[in-house]
Amino acid sequence: GTLRHVATLKLSSENDKFGGLSSLIITPDGSEILTVSDSGIFIAIPLSSAEEGSITAEVTPMKDTNGADIIYDSDDGDAEGLTIDGFYGGNGQGELYVSYEKNQRVTKYANGVSSQRGEDLGVSNLLKECPRKGGLEAILKLRLTDLLLMVCEEPNTSTDGIFTVPAWARDGASGAITAFSVQSKNKFFPTDMTELPNGDIMMLLRRFVPEDKGAMQIGYIPAECLQQAIESNGRVMPDIILELWERDGWKIDN
Repeated sequence: GTLRHVATLKLSSENDKFGGLSSLIITPDGSEILTVSDSGIFIAIPLSSAEEGSITAEVTPMKDTNGADIIYDSDDGDAEGLTIDGFYGGNGQGELYVSYEKNQRVTKYANGVSSQRGEDLGVSNLLKECPRKGGLEAILKLRLTDLLLMVCEEPNTSTDGIFTVPAWARDGASGAITAFSVQSKNKFFPTDMTELPNGDIMMLLRRFVPEDKGAMQIGYIPAECLQQAIESNGRVMPDIILELWERDGWKIDN
């Protein structure tokens, strides 16, 4: 298929809690996005087709496993990934999963942003395999297989210019976890991903080298290739279908 640019949105706010958006999900009709901030909050943002205008976003603090609000801008609130079981219906609803980088863990919010407390999935010890400066980053709940994918931010090995990033798949029913790896080139590393209706995966990869500034790729992983890597504890490399560089005028946030 062919990628088509639909729209670019520039969001700004006078509220000092707005910013540092790490990951997002969107309603099927594109009317609302739900995003997480690396300061420990959910932000629900209704979208408008107007070229310029004011919208009202709803900010909700994340809860810890005891039901207390996670302290704003603390290590515990360093949220990096967001995914949902099924499709996002809006208003912060749905069974949400959030990955955290500094205090590495994955938390389930069974009732969306209104959950009274978070549920720790108990994968923190496993995530110690992520490199010290590249903790847990992208997560994705697969609709067709009920697996929860978890991918580190940076590689733990590199050979001949190919980087290998640790990853895991957690079975939703049994809780069993299988290790696999995601490979990439030219210092592009996974930062987010989503599932297409047929089960194939689209992956966002980022690159930041100070002398080159930022860059991004969109990669494509067929469902059968992903499943084979998981079943064999093997490796999968996305097919790159788009590459953009900040030095060429694109606005790319590291």
